[in-house]
Amino acid sequence: MTIPGVHGFGTVQVATLTEDGRETRQRSMKLNQLHTTAATRDGAPRRTGYVLEDT
Repeated sequence: MTIPGVHGFGTVQVATLTEDGRETRQRSMKLNQLHTTAATRDGAPRRTGYVLEDT
């Protein structure tokens, strides 16, 4: 997923949203730090971590 020496490849921009939809904390994360689903292995909703969403 990443190429050494290429800045930004294999990363995504993440933002924290307030309840009214404002973005407050923007940062970059590596793709391998994101979960593929919003549920755990046993089917329970995730309570921590980040999930990649396509908008």
